[in-house]
Amino acid sequence: MNWTLPQIVACAASLLVSAPAFADKACEAFLESTLEDSFEEGLSPPPSTPSESSNITRLIDNHVDINAIAKFTFGKYHKQVTQRDFRAYERALLQHFSKVVSENLTGSHDVSAEVLSSFDRSNRDCIVESVIHREGREDLDILWRIIRRDDEHHIVDIALKDRGNQIWLSIELRAQVMAVYERSNGNVGAIIQELGLS
Repeated sequence: MNWTLPQIVACAASLLVSAPAFADKACEAFLESTLEDSFEEGLSPPPSTPSESSNITRLIDNHVDINAIAKFTFGKYHKQVTQRDFRAYERALLQHFSKVVSENLTGSHDVSAEVLSSFDRSNRDCIVESVIHREGREDLDILWRIIRRDDEHHIVDIALKDRGNQIWLSIELRAQVMAVYERSNGNVGAIIQELGLS
């Protein structure tokens, strides 16, 4: 079959439209700016009480969609949780995410972040891979799941890559939260205490 130039152009155009995007530069730029702002003044230790703050806590609070993660980890039970309990769980979840990230970043005098690549799950859902360079310690690979909602980017999960393992924090919590919820007859306080989120 002989292809005419218009046919070749039309075919190429259709492939470009239908092919999935494997890099989201907007998500990469968002994450790069967010990490730079967080590390600009150096790292402060993880907060020991909810009233304390650190630059990592502010990063999590400002850019991670804790509300969406809280609903996700409760699964089918999130609509059964009272507003008061849900808010308490959100606060505990913020501290948990901050603590996990902080514990992997503190202890180094010089920390810098580098965005490596990204992969689009959809036109509004992206995975961005970064590496955190830690003076005196091995580099830390972190994956960030970012969604775009109302023209704003939100981090909805974080995965730490360690010794070949890739652990997504909210996915790991979901099974545990739902199990404790069922076992404790919906006691959110028991979830916070038993999973060490307080």
